[in-house]
Amino acid sequence: ATVTLLRVGVHDGSRRPPRTTRHSDLATAGRGLRIVRTLASDSGVQTEADGKTVWFELVVPTGAGMVSAP
Repeated sequence: ATVTLLRVGVHDGSRRPPRTTRHSDLATAGRGLRIVRTLASDSGVQTEADGKTVWFELVVPTGAGMVSAP
């Protein structure tokens, strides 16, 4: 089997860095960065003149027995 690296980036107009916040176990919001940092092989923030791009990379196994999607 081989692996594919999937990189996802989200851009917004704010230059402030994202921050991880503490929430209760029952909270329904505020978990995005924690989930990304747990699952991602790498992540970061690229500051730009018009805002920032927050990105993360996932290692996706491919090969025999795996199904690809477009």
